[in-house]
Amino acid sequence: GRRDLCRAAEGASPLSLGRRDLCRAAGSTLAASALAASCAPRPAVAAIKTYSAADANAAVQRIRVARGKLEDVRTAVRGKHFEEAIELLSGPSSGLAAVMDDITILVQSTVLDGPDKIAIGSKRRYGVGADVLIMLGGLLNAASEEDGPGALSFTTKAAAAIDEILAIAKPYSLLK
Repeated sequence: GRRDLCRAAEGASPLSLGRRDLCRAAGSTLAASALAASCAPRPAVAAIKTYSAADANAAVQRIRVARGKLEDVRTAVRGKHFEEAIELLSGPSSGLAAVMDDITILVQSTVLDGPDKIAIGSKRRYGVGADVLIMLGGLLNAASEEDGPGALSFTTKAAAAIDEILAIAKPYSLLK
């Protein structure tokens, strides 16, 4: 059977066994191909990490702080202090640089239900979380080019996206 053939192939690729041997064991060419594919080593797939309610709550708190920092960025841009705005956006103390990590923690937590996880999304799955990432990237680019109106526009859009994430999280009693 398949198990015996796979055991016989240990240490060697099942594809290195002769086609005739596979066909004889499997009974047909199509079955031999399927058998060879089933014996082939499979790549390891990383499990998606799940986070606790405490992790999600801490992430929401950091997202709120990051939302507040956007107002500091807005003030810096209005004052044409673009270097300060860039530092606020990319500096480790701002919380804005890690906001996508916090959104990921929230989405992968056990707290949110399926539709809300889908609404927030991630880097790979489009949703409000992707909007935040896109708007913060646009804001950083506009600030780097000293484009005041563009930076203000991206600040407003990023703030709206973060506000939407916070609104999605608000009904959950575990996320206070």
